[in-house]
Amino acid sequence: EELATNRFSVQWEGYLEVEHSGPYQFALESDDGSWLEVDGRRVIDNGGVHGAKEVKGEVYLEEGFRRVRIQYFQSGGAFRIKVRWGKAEGELAPLSGDAVLPTMADVETHRRYQKVRTFLLILEVTLGAGLGCKLLTGFLRTLLRNLPRLRKRRIVLTSRLIEALKGRFSLTTLWVVGGFILVILLFFYDILFLGYTLLAVGPSLKAYHVIDPAASGLHHEPLVQFASKTYKQGLIPLWNPHSAVGTPLNADMQSAVFFPLNFLLFLNPSTQMWDFFMILRILMAGVLAYGFFRRFLELKELAAFVGAAAFMFSGHLILNLNIVYINAAILLPGLLYASERLLRVPGVKNLSLTGVLIGLTVLGGHPESTFFALFYTSGYYLFGCLTCFWKAACGKQPAPRLPAAARGLLGRLSLFAGAAFIGFLLSSILLIPFLEFVKAGWVGAHDTFFKIGLVTLSPSRLFELWVPYFWGPVHDTWDGSTWLFSPGYVGMVGTLLTVALFLQGLAFQGKSLFFAGMIFFFLIKGYGLSTTFNDFIGNLPLFRVSYFTRYFPAEFMFSTAALAGIFIQRLLEGRVRMRELGFSILLGLASIGLLIWLNYARWLEYNKLDYAIRQALPLPVILCLIAGVGTWLRIKKIISSTVLAWVLGILLISELFFWMPKDHYKRFDLYADPPPFIKFLQQDSEVFRVYGLDGFLYPNTASGYGLSDIGFLNAVVNRRYIDFSVKLIRPYVGFFEGFNVPNVENPFFSLLNLKYVVTSPWAPAPAPFFTQVYRQEAGIYRNERFFPRAFIVHRAEILPDPEAVIRRLKEESFDPRTQIVLEEEVEDPALLRPGSVEGSVGSGAPLDGSTAEVISYTPSRVVVRTHVERAGFLVLSDAYFPGWKALVDGSERKIYLTDYLIRSVFLDPGNHTVEFVYRPLSYKLGAWLMLLGCEIVAAAWVYSGVTRNKT
Repeated sequence: EELATNRFSVQWEGYLEVEHSGPYQFALESDDGSWLEVDGRRVIDNGGVHGAKEVKGEVYLEEGFRRVRIQYFQSGGAFRIKVRWGKAEGELAPLSGDAVLPTMADVETHRRYQKVRTFLLILEVTLGAGLGCKLLTGFLRTLLRNLPRLRKRRIVLTSRLIEALKGRFSLTTLWVVGGFILVILLFFYDILFLGYTLLAVGPSLKAYHVIDPAASGLHHEPLVQFASKTYKQGLIPLWNPHSAVGTPLNADMQSAVFFPLNFLLFLNPSTQMWDFFMILRILMAGVLAYGFFRRFLELKELAAFVGAAAFMFSGHLILNLNIVYINAAILLPGLLYASERLLRVPGVKNLSLTGVLIGLTVLGGHPESTFFALFYTSGYYLFGCLTCFWKAACGKQPAPRLPAAARGLLGRLSLFAGAAFIGFLLSSILLIPFLEFVKAGWVGAHDTFFKIGLVTLSPSRLFELWVPYFWGPVHDTWDGSTWLFSPGYVGMVGTLLTVALFLQGLAFQGKSLFFAGMIFFFLIKGYGLSTTFNDFIGNLPLFRVSYFTRYFPAEFMFSTAALAGIFIQRLLEGRVRMRELGFSILLGLASIGLLIWLNYARWLEYNKLDYAIRQALPLPVILCLIAGVGTWLRIKKIISSTVLAWVLGILLISELFFWMPKDHYKRFDLYADPPPFIKFLQQDSEVFRVYGLDGFLYPNTASGYGLSDIGFLNAVVNRRYIDFSVKLIRPYVGFFEGFNVPNVENPFFSLLNLKYVVTSPWAPAPAPFFTQVYRQEAGIYRNERFFPRAFIVHRAEILPDPEAVIRRLKEESFDPRTQIVLEEEVEDPALLRPGSVEGSVGSGAPLDGSTAEVISYTPSRVVVRTHVERAGFLVLSDAYFPGWKALVDGSERKIYLTDYLIRSVFLDPGNHTVEFVYRPLSYKLGAWLMLLGCEIVAAAWVYSGVTRNKT
């Protein structure tokens, strides 16, 4: 009740670390009254005045943790409070919530982590210096050894090497095929045989087997249902009329309506097909990784299979297998495979193959994951180019002069740029509309203002990579932390193999150096181990608007999987020293001990000691012990390296199987058999919109049922829609979700064609003029004042300033049913009656016998039959957006931006048929460019075939 009346108080309490004793100053800015106390002494009393006001106070603080209490009093208006602090003689910095530790147990844990951070800093500097000296020494030694011959060498790939590289990887080996089948049956046995589903829809949205169930349950799944119905109608799903009073569909990118694999779902969006689709993506990730490891890392079958399993069942893929951005992750090995082919055998065929993979990655439907996949692939290709030229310069052939070498390097790089160009052509049907939507839209946290590229995870969460559920399962952590930006897990065995490879120096040889570099890149940037590095990378143009810790882990997981496979390969070759493997196992056990020491106080506080002993820690300890026994048996020569490699591979796969969540829902088809209240709404043949409260009919879900919802949930939103909801409906509550109850008695809900509100069956009417028409598992109230989707008005005002439009709409004298506000002059002012007041046009009775009837309403086409007694405007309460055309009796007419958000056309007196069609230029241009890209690829393959035949 206090929140609803906007009169409440909020209090923050905790402990603030003071590093040095001395005078400190605090600054407290708030819209209403606020207090700040330190160690029980009131330092600031910011009295209750409306409007932002900052008050400063000074206090002497002793070194250590000081108790801070801040209280804020809201009495109407905006919620605003800012706190800054610092030394009295210096500048004040913002005081973030993370800097205040809630309890003394958190203080003790913080102190222990500080000790570990100091130790790690010393270790980091020592290891960095040692590694730098080793690399520099090796470089100088090689340079001096080859200096007399460098000027006489030439970069040439011998014919023998080329022939060796022309071999093709194959999955015909029986045990490899059987191995993939076996692990798929093992990991997804309950899905394949017991009637469970991988979907995140069920009795609740808190699906424990995925990190973000809402991403698919409230976005991807309903929009796939809608796209499927649209395709089956013979239409292309470019526009979604069922969300946010209409919004682009293809242009939001995440809908991925042109991704080839998604057509399995468009043909049959059943639960069984969804399960097959998600399992197929995991299998594709493994098969592509196996092919890359076998052919280009030259790993044997066992090593390549273990590496592929480490990637396809890694925590990042398994805990996010329901989300669309995994499309880019599964294609990552394919991108590396194609780029390596292009590097080794330059030619139009491999260039076009790389372009096709890039295009598929973009069509996969997620900008951030696509960017990181292309960044990783570009880095790998550049690393390969530099390595190739360095090896050639140190080889036996005469080396070219520097200009020739530079031209050769630029030639290789231009091939990759050409492949990227082809890829962008092939995906331009998605890219160009997306860029248009971003320009006209609101991207929320991805706006450059928020600098989400600087977001990092706590260094303490590093342990989650090999002890995944130490702080509790997904959505059920005992310390209240979230998994939303967690990278997932690698597993204890995968970590041990990677660390052992580092300890032996094998991770810094050949291609392993690239994968090792990417691992360090993720750890330092993702966990904020270096503030300077994080600030530099996080402020780069595309990094600045991307969630690094959420969308780069696929590349990190692939790097660790590659190094794990390389370790198994070196073990099979007998090139692994057992003492380094044993030492890595000891480090694994030591990390568990360190984790216990750091969090023991919090275990006692949260009463979770039993959970840690029984569930979180036994498996990592057991795995370390088994690996240690295997290592000891190998040292004693009781078992061979091959046997140990098999044991470690089986341990790695078994661990990933154990960590994979098994809390799946029973399979049911949410959209084939909708709940009764949905069927009730579907029986209404009128064109209308609904809105859900109390979590009923969550945004976007209505699209799957063919119902139009005012609510919306997406990363890119029409900016006008956001401004309209915030400025005219209720501040700080857009139409994103149905848990916050907006003032549905607001007349602009009626303007937007809101006919029904779906809520709890026990909830009262949301407004006096709402009538209950359904009450069973849900309650449905009908708005008796709702406007039809299309109607005629005879009065219009012209206000060029958008803010002036908002102010006019807010005025009590404005009647949205009988008049509209435009932001530009009409095509022919003579069409409007003269004699109106300045700034407005039209006169006469507000209503007459003019009518408008929607006779056809499809995603990209709306047909309205009208009878207009006097000249006026046909208002359609769908969003105004570039690409919509209006045809009045077959002739094109201008569409006007109306009432800040919706659209209208001017009509002369008489009977008319008005047709609104969505024909965006961005889509047409993208389609033609995609066709050009397809022709280039086809011509490249034909040319390659003709050249091969001639040869």
